[in-house]
Amino acid sequence: MRNIHKHLCMGLAAGGMLMAGPVLADDANTQRSTIREKASRATEVAKEDLKESVLNAKVRLALLKGMTGADGLRVKVTVRRSVIYLSGEVKDRASEKLASEMAQSVSGVTSVKSTIRLNPNAPQQNDFESEIRDSILASEVKMRLLEEVGDNAININVEAASGVVSLRGTVPNRTVKNTALEQVRDMSSVTRVEDLLTTAK
Repeated sequence: MRNIHKHLCMGLAAGGMLMAGPVLADDANTQRSTIREKASRATEVAKEDLKESVLNAKVRLALLKGMTGADGLRVKVTVRRSVIYLSGEVKDRASEKLASEMAQSVSGVTSVKSTIRLNPNAPQQNDFESEIRDSILASEVKMRLLEEVGDNAININVEAASGVVSLRGTVPNRTVKNTALEQVRDMSSVTRVEDLLTTAK
């Protein structure tokens, strides 16, 4: 009787182990599937961030080149997917509508939502022509970086003044850093590049 009980227990234990095998395999498969889904989502988010950054730079450039006076400097641009949100104050009545039309004309923009307000007493921009030139150059540099180093450019802050461009931020490695610096130095409108970039590795 004891032997029967012993064999019965051993049989149940073996059966339990055999059943546990597929369960463990299912758990491993579920974990792998979850990791793949997370990685896929992270990739999609990175792609969306890159598209939004490129679109922001394009719209910013269009506004700076097309708007009169310093109004192009006064407009703030925010991008969510392919929708452009414009805000700020402008001095020129025409700038209210012109900003939306110019943003809408940029390739990739699906719609524009504007809360720009007309304010004849909007803060004066000192030496706005130089400011506009510098902002145009900074936007052109940012677009070049986004095209050449992809989403790594999102973390690079660009400032421009009279042809001198400063690049600040952290990039993954020296290869990305060197590519960014070379691409900006090759631009005809850039006279000097200040390297303030750091690398994560």
